[in-house]
Amino acid sequence: MVPVGSEEAAFVAAGARRVPDAARAELLVGNRLEGDGFTVAYDPDGTKRIRTDDGVVLERRWWIRDDGTFCEQLAASAAPVCGGNGKLYVKDGRYRAFRPDGSAAPLSFTIAAGTDGD
Repeated sequence: MVPVGSEEAAFVAAGARRVPDAARAELLVGNRLEGDGFTVAYDPDGTKRIRTDDGVVLERRWWIRDDGTFCEQLAASAAPVCGGNGKLYVKDGRYRAFRPDGSAAPLSFTIAAGTDGD
């Protein structure tokens, strides 16, 4: 359910469509997310590489649980973090994540084929 009057509701009203949770892995793996100031690559071998325009590089592991939930291991603490609480939408090739309360996550991105173009 889309919270009435939320940023999510406005994005949907503008023509965005929701990306099904089950389709996230297929969408991300083997590709890279490109946003303002960052690139994130999801290599098929389970490596996630985050690069910022100012030269910071982080590397993490990602995997998909048996229940289909997308997970990753944080670089600094090695703690596992698994998704499933937010919703992902796309409009005109631009992706945006929303929290359960309908507020927008701070980042938006496009998706480019391959993981080595960053």
